[in-house]
Amino acid sequence: MLCERVRVLCAVCCLWSVAGWGIAEEAEAAKQEDPGTSPASPATLASPVQTGGKYIRYVDKGKEGKLQTAIAHFVRDRDGASVDLIAVVHVGDQAYYDDLDNRMIIYDGVLYEMVGGPYNPEVEEAVSEKGSPLEGLRMIHGMIQSLLQLEYQKNGIDYLRKNFIHADVDWKKFQALSEERNQTIATWFARAMDLANSENLPGVPNDEKESQALLTSLMGAVVNGDAAALKRILAPILSEAESLITRLEGDDGTVLVTERNKVAFEVLHEQLRFGKRKLAVLYGAGHMPDLEKRLASLGFHKVKTEWKTAWDISDDPSTPKMNILGDLLKDERVGTLLNSAMKLIGESARPATDKTE
Repeated sequence: MLCERVRVLCAVCCLWSVAGWGIAEEAEAAKQEDPGTSPASPATLASPVQTGGKYIRYVDKGKEGKLQTAIAHFVRDRDGASVDLIAVVHVGDQAYYDDLDNRMIIYDGVLYEMVGGPYNPEVEEAVSEKGSPLEGLRMIHGMIQSLLQLEYQKNGIDYLRKNFIHADVDWKKFQALSEERNQTIATWFARAMDLANSENLPGVPNDEKESQALLTSLMGAVVNGDAAALKRILAPILSEAESLITRLEGDDGTVLVTERNKVAFEVLHEQLRFGKRKLAVLYGAGHMPDLEKRLASLGFHKVKTEWKTAWDISDDPSTPKMNILGDLLKDERVGTLLNSAMKLIGESARPATDKTE
């Protein structure tokens, strides 16, 4: 039983971190409105253990490690157009976002993801106010940010740049597609949970002993406020997110990835027709394998890949240990939200025979 629950937790963590970012927040915002680093050299990556896919990977150096995301550069020979697929994780080092943000000035257009509509700082501020329906969720986000000592993407990148172009579904389209496909946020999490329970996923424990060891390490890192230890546990799991998302999509796809990618691709095609010749797509790493296939249909081919370090993981004795979790659990709203989430995970991990009794 413990193994199943840990596997489900790992799958949900992957889903949220690299593909599902922003959906709940931006959907609520829309409803309220409408009633880095340089590429690593081969020498540094030859001996460490490396896991992951084409757009996100973990390089393990023991007490040091790096969670990295890719920038894949594509060109089209017939007109010289270029497109960079910039994969991101949605919480990362400040230096990671500084590096990405500085890069944005080189493009004619940067197509970005954000369910609900274009970035609006006034709406962001409104949903963060005390009493907002999302106040508890924002507090959980703050807890994660504090525990990992990382920055959030929307805080690290300037979405008000003139060359930024919204390339995602608005709230009405999101609702319509969800109804058409009979999919909800709960549906996607249920898929992730079923997948975790039924298959051996890379980076996820396969037996009770491994699960207990992972859970013990995880809780120890959280309770002790050890950000480096927590990152070393989570980074290998996140590096396998591409594989998880591919299996999660299946043959029919989901609104979460497939339908949103269709919108992004339509906007990209439109910008190319407008004559823009140097574009970027700034999206979560889980979206990129599908977007790469769509680019090929327009005659683009990949010429190079750069890797950017999102999490530079190392022990720093000068970093103070903080009981952040304990402080937040004193807030009744956060405790209730966490208890509800764990109950859902526990129910989904139960064998089918138990659920019918």
